[in-house]
Amino acid sequence: MNIDWTPLFGEVNGLALKLFILIIILIIFATLFSLVIKLTNLPKMFIRPTIGVSLLLGLFTWAKYFL
Repeated sequence: MNIDWTPLFGEVNGLALKLFILIIILIIFATLFSLVIKLTNLPKMFIRPTIGVSLLLGLFTWAKYFL
């Protein structure tokens, strides 16, 4: 008994594209927030929450436009 996987190829390619776009968006947000951290000289205790905010904004942007 063989399973025909060809109907799923389009969905898998679409999912891979969405994940690739998610990675690009997260890299952009991380770069922007890294620049903000360097330009404003934030204390070290604010760096981790700032990275968390950048991840949340990136995930929200991706979910809003690609889901």
